[in-house]
Parts: sequence; structure tokens; C-alpha cells
Amino acid sequence: MKSIKCTVFFLLLPFCLTLQAGVLNLKLRGDSASGFYVDVLYGTIPVCTREKSGELNMVVENEDHSIRENIKNWKATAAIQKGDSITLSGIVSLPLLETDLHITVVYEIINHQVVEKRMELLQTNMSMLYYSIDTSISLKASPSRFWSFDNANNKGGVANECYPAAGI
Repeated sequence: MKSIKCTVFFLLLPFCLTLQAGVLNLKLRGDSASGFYVDVLYGTIPVCTREKSGELNMVVENEDHSIRENIKNWKATAAIQKGDSITLSGIVSLPLLETDLHITVVYEIINHQVVEKRMELLQTNMSMLYYSIDTSISLKASPSRFWSFDNANNKGGVANECYPAAGI
């Protein structure tokens, strides 16, 4: 049984300072037919949504990279909200790779300024798969500037690091 975990932190403090006073909240949206996703709110003001983009996009390949399957705009088929966390889950069938991929996305409020998004992948019947995961933030309004943990004047766009850029 192979399991992979990946964590993304959304630090929205500077962006949120321009909004009305409040704290970060999570709102479970969608249903089992169209898919579940999570919106992040600052107080009652929507900050970002996954309605159109889904929780993640992914490319999955076998060990010698000869077979590739794409998962686009994945949304969960099941969701559980418990306190300050929301767990989304679902199973994606990969017929070319002859396996099922169990995906779990966990959102957790770390404090009033930080939300953690953790993605867990589990596949049980193949020796090795390679994953390339793409996740993004869809903001309701354009940020005034971007930053990342290693670059205070980030220009935005693709971040290939453990700690991607955030808008402020």
C-alpha cells in the first residue's frame, strides 16, 4: 500500500487586513453529484473558491512513464466537517493504469490567519506511480501584490517549491 502526503499552507493575513475584521473560516460547498469543494472566507467575506477549478489537477504515470492519465478539476464525492477541519474524499478510477486512486483533501484552520490544505493519495495495487499535482487559489478579487516564503516581491504565477506564493 503506497501513500503520499502533500501540504499547502495559505497565509492570507495581509490580504485579509484590507477586508473587514474577522477570522478565516471554511465553508463546505457542493454535493455528492456535482462534487464537494471548500471556500475560504474571512469572516463572512469569500476570499477564495474552488467551484470551477476543483481541488486539484493531477498527472499520474507508471514507473517507466509509458502510461499517463490526467485528472482534471477533481472534486470530492464525500465530505465530513468536524470543528475547524473539513475532509474531502473520493476514489478516481485509472483504467489505463488498472488501479483506483483514493484521494483525501483535508482543510484545517491552524489559527485565525493560516489554513492548511493537506492532500493524501493512496493506491493499493501497483508498485509505483508518479504524481504531479497542481492546485491553485481562485480569488474573488485580485491581490495588490504577491509574496512567497523565499521572495517578498514575488511576481505571481507558478510556484515549484514546498511553500508556494500567496496573494496579498
